Amino acid sequence: IIAVNLEGKVTIFNKRAEQIIRAKADELIGKELAFIPSVLAGLLLETLKTGKTYHREEVRILPQNIVVGVSTSQFYNSRGEVIGAAMVFADLVKIKEAEQNLNQKNEEEFWKRFSNCLAHEIKNPLVSISTYTQLLPGHYNDLQFRENFLGIVSNDIRRLNDFVEKLITMASPLKLDLQIQDTEKVIKEAFNALRGTNYPQTILVDWQGSNWPFIELDFDKLKEALRNILVNAIEAMPKGGALTIAVRPVSENFVELCFQDRGEGIPLENLSQIFLPFFTTKHSHSGLGLTLAKKIIEAHRGVIKVKSEAGVGSAFSVLLPKKETENKMGDRLDISGL
Repeated sequence: IIAVNLEGKVTIFNKRAEQIIRAKADELIGKELAFIPSVLAGLLLETLKTGKTYHREEVRILPQNIVVGVSTSQFYNSRGEVIGAAMVFADLVKIKEAEQNLNQKNEEEFWKRFSNCLAHEIKNPLVSISTYTQLLPGHYNDLQFRENFLGIVSNDIRRLNDFVEKLITMASPLKLDLQIQDTEKVIKEAFNALRGTNYPQTILVDWQGSNWPFIELDFDKLKEALRNILVNAIEAMPKGGALTIAVRPVSENFVELCFQDRGEGIPLENLSQIFLPFFTTKHSHSGLGLTLAKKIIEAHRGVIKVKSEAGVGSAFSVLLPKKETENKMGDRLDISGL
C-alpha cells in the first residue's frame, strides 16, 4: 500500500511495498512521488489530481522487471473533501508463472487431443486406402475384391473429406443464411439425418410441445448442430432408451430446444470439457461434433447448456432468439411416426 496527501507526499508505505519495490519506508515517508518507480507514481498522481481510478491494472516495474496489479482511489475526510489518494498493488510474478504453466498444460492437452484425432481421422483411413491400393494389382481380376476396394476406399475418402470440412468450419467465421424457419421441421430433419444408422430404431422419442414457433435461423447449419447433439444423446443409450425432445418459450425473447436422454450421463470431470475441440471419450469420434454445435448456436446469438447426472442422463438445452411470425404458421409436419 502507498498513500499520498494532497501535496503528493508519501504518507503510507507498508512492509509489503518495501519488499516489492525494494525500498525503505523511512526513506520515502514524507517524500514526493518522484522517489518511487515512475510507472506507479504516474498512476497514483493521476488518481489524486483527476479522480480517475484504476482496478487491477497490470504494470511492469523497471529495472526490477516486476509485474504488479494496481488499484487506486482517492480518499476523503468526514466532509467528503479529497485529502489524498491510495494505491494497492500486488506482485503478479507467481500468478503469471501459474498462468503460464496452466496455459502450457492446456496447450499440451490440446495438441495431444489433436494428434489423437489426426491419427484416428486421417491415419486410419490412409492405412486402409494404402493397404487396398497395394493389394489391387494382384487381385485386379477378382470382382469381389474390386467391389470391396471401391466401397472401402470411397467410404474412407468421404470420411477424410468430412473431417477436412469440419476443420475448415472450425477455423472459419460462420456466414449464416438467416430465414424464418419452423423449429419443428429443423429438428425433425436433424433426426432424420440419422436414418440409415442403427440409432433411431433403438430409441423411443417423446416429442413435447405444441405450436412450435418459427424463428430466424440458418436451416442447414442449425440442422447440423442439432444432429451432433442428437448423436451424442443417442450414443449415451447404446442399448436403447427414451429421448425427450421439447421446444418451449422461456421468455419473450428466447425459445428453448431441449434434448433429454436417459443414458449413462457425463462424468463430472468431463463436463467442462465436452465442447473443447478434439475432446472425446469415444474411439470412433473426432471430438468436433459438440464443438461445432456450440459454434453454430453461438453464431445464431444463442446459448447451449448441459446438465448431466451419472446413471440418470443428460439434458442439452439450446436457447435461441425468438422471432415468431404469425402468417408463416402453416400446416405442421406429422412427426408421430418418429
